[in-house]
Amino acid sequence: MGVPKNYRIFEVCLSGRKKFDMKNMKTTKIILFAAIYFLFGFCNRPYAQNSNEQNKRFFERTINGQTYIYDTLRRVIENKKNHIYSLTLLEPHCDFWVGVINPIDEIFDKVFSTARKKELKRVNSNLSMFFYSDSSGNVLEMGFLLRNISMLTLEEVNALENEFLKYKFQIRNAACPNNKYYFFSYNYRWK
Repeated sequence: MGVPKNYRIFEVCLSGRKKFDMKNMKTTKIILFAAIYFLFGFCNRPYAQNSNEQNKRFFERTINGQTYIYDTLRRVIENKKNHIYSLTLLEPHCDFWVGVINPIDEIFDKVFSTARKKELKRVNSNLSMFFYSDSSGNVLEMGFLLRNISMLTLEEVNALENEFLKYKFQIRNAACPNNKYYFFSYNYRWK
């Protein structure tokens, strides 16, 4: 009896391969370790759904009957009563242009002194804000994007919100006239 035909084909295939030595085994172990580390290391994110971590993520502060939430992950300060975001999630994307009716500098001049504006300019060159308005441009809700919570005092956040809630932007060229709410952002450069 001879050697089966299939066995000889397998033997020929193996004879052309490089032998597996210890150097290749070390490389394989390193690659395997790196793959496992990156796979499980990146899955373990801070601020996951752990309730202890969630407590560190949000800070609530109250002033003048208004409660503000600072989200340390998103770096956003907004009024706790804001709810339009959840209503606009399913609205279609809409291209539009926002115009300024009255100079926004007037609002910042009411809230901040010249010295405070210079101090804020040293800390950060601009203040990012986001707004929800109705189709007429009346500001209904707003929030602030901040690098750190100490940039603005709670009194300043409250004063800015109160002033902007009286403000009206001009919504132009709205491709979605049936939208009830419009979301847009604005960066104010400190002067």
